Amino acid sequence: MSVRATILWWFAAAVLATTAWWLMRTPHEISPGPQALFAAGALPVDRIEAIEIERPDEAPLRFERRGSRWWQVEPFEHPMDAISMRRHATAAEGLRSSRAVEIEDAAALGLDPPLGTATFEWRDAEDRPRSVALDLG
Repeated sequence: MSVRATILWWFAAAVLATTAWWLMRTPHEISPGPQALFAAGALPVDRIEAIEIERPDEAPLRFERRGSRWWQVEPFEHPMDAISMRRHATAAEGLRSSRAVEIEDAAALGLDPPLGTATFEWRDAEDRPRSVALDLG
C-alpha cells in the first residue's frame, strides 16, 4: 500500500469517527435552533385585556383595555396608543429561543432574580381568566 493510499485511509477514518461522534452526542449538547416560546395561538393577541410589567425596586406598570382603547392604570392613569400596546403582545408572541443551554447557577449568570416580569391577561372562550408571565432578562 502506498503512502498516499495510507493517508487517504486515515483521513477517511477520521471523517467517519468525527461523523459518528457528531451523531451520538447527547440531546442537551445539540442546539435545535430558534424555537417559538409559545405554540401557535397560545397567546391570543387580540383578546389580551391587560399587560403588567413589574421590575424590582420600581413601581409596576399596568395597562388595561377598556373597549377599544388602552389605558395605563398604574402608577398613574393615562391613555395609551392601541397600536403600540398591540405591538407589545405581538412581540411577546413572536419570541424565539436562540438556543437551549443547561444552567446550573442562574444567579451567577445574572438571571435570578429576573430583571422584570411581563404578564399578559385575557379571558378564554369560556370566559375564564387566563394569563402568562414572561421573565425578562
